[in-house]
This record gives sequence, C-alpha cells and structure tokens, in this order.
Amino acid sequence: MNGTIDLSGTAEGFVTQLQLSGYGPNSGEITLGITQDDGSFVQVFGGILGDTGSEDGLDAGVFAAFLTLASTAYVHRQRVTCSYWNKEKLRFSHLAYVR
Repeated sequence: MNGTIDLSGTAEGFVTQLQLSGYGPNSGEITLGITQDDGSFVQVFGGILGDTGSEDGLDAGVFAAFLTLASTAYVHRQRVTCSYWNKEKLRFSHLAYVR
C-alpha cells in the first residue's frame, strides 16, 4: 500500500471478537471484530497503549475508553458503530454505541 491512506468506511453491528495483547507502555494492543447485520465480519486494529510517538500509539485514556466501550458491548451484546481507515490494515478511529 506504500503508506497511502484509504478512508474505508464504517462497520455497524456486534463486537464478536475482542483481542488484547501485551501489558504496559508501548506493548498493549487492542483489536476488535465486528459482525454486521448482513453477516459480514470486519476486524479493526485500535492501536498500541502509550506509544504516542507512533502513528499506532494511543494515549492511556483513549485506550481505556476504547477497551471499556468494546468490552461492555461484547459482554452485553450492545450494538456499536465503528469508523475505520486502511493503512496496511484496518484501523478504527471512532467507536460508539448504537441506540
């Protein structure tokens, strides 16, 4: 992809996969899987905890907010909407509950 950014779109549905890896600064990563109403599955990368010097880096508060929202949606089957863009992989930039 040569570093180009493609503003890809939005996924809306249920969080059916929540992956966390690593602990501590510059190592914790969050990835979500969202199953949409039509059955399609979108996997989106959220970022790396504390690595704010990197384009993948997330401030600790932003990481905590994404994690809280995603885990609550996963456990309670709350619908979410997620905007994402594509740079080497799908990366989410917005996550919210759908009422």
